[in-house]
Amino acid sequence: MEILESGNNSYLSHKVAEKDGHKGFWLGDIPCKFTAMQVDFDTLKTGWGYYDGQYNYSWDDVVGAKSMKPTDQHKRAFYLWVMVDGYDNPLLWNRFTYGEFESLKILLKAGWSEWQKDKSKLPTYKYTGSEEVKVGMGSSSIAQFEFMGCRPRKETFIIPSWDKEEPIKTNGEITGNDGLGDLVNQQIAKNELTEDDLPF
Repeated sequence: MEILESGNNSYLSHKVAEKDGHKGFWLGDIPCKFTAMQVDFDTLKTGWGYYDGQYNYSWDDVVGAKSMKPTDQHKRAFYLWVMVDGYDNPLLWNRFTYGEFESLKILLKAGWSEWQKDKSKLPTYKYTGSEEVKVGMGSSSIAQFEFMGCRPRKETFIIPSWDKEEPIKTNGEITGNDGLGDLVNQQIAKNELTEDDLPF
């Protein structure tokens, strides 16, 4: 069964731009509002991205281990399938902004080690809002998450058939890129959301 079409509305982004009072995640130009996100780290790729009228990506040979930067214009990029509450199909988060790469680090710090213990379940997070940060002469937005543990994969969280490329394997650890595999060095504070409230 084909779960997801490859149109623009399937691509998730998180940005500073505010429209009609919404600030945070978007699907194209449509606000994407949700409380919980489940991620499939088996689909994670890291690398470099650049836009010159079309999107160009160059992926690391090993997740998190920086490959050579193709050009000065390229920025750190990632590719990750996620599932959020309120949507029936998985969404592709494939971006190269500073804030979004920092958001990825938050997900990894909080949930990578727990996921490694039992990959039959997926890291699940509560989305708590955005933090705007200055980057050079401009700004970027970092999505904030609280780790809610690893939960059974949502039934409709099926990677679409057009995504044929094999995920980059890490053999149980991430190397390079600021030591992402070892960054479980802080506890994510518990929040008021209970297990019964989670949609996953």
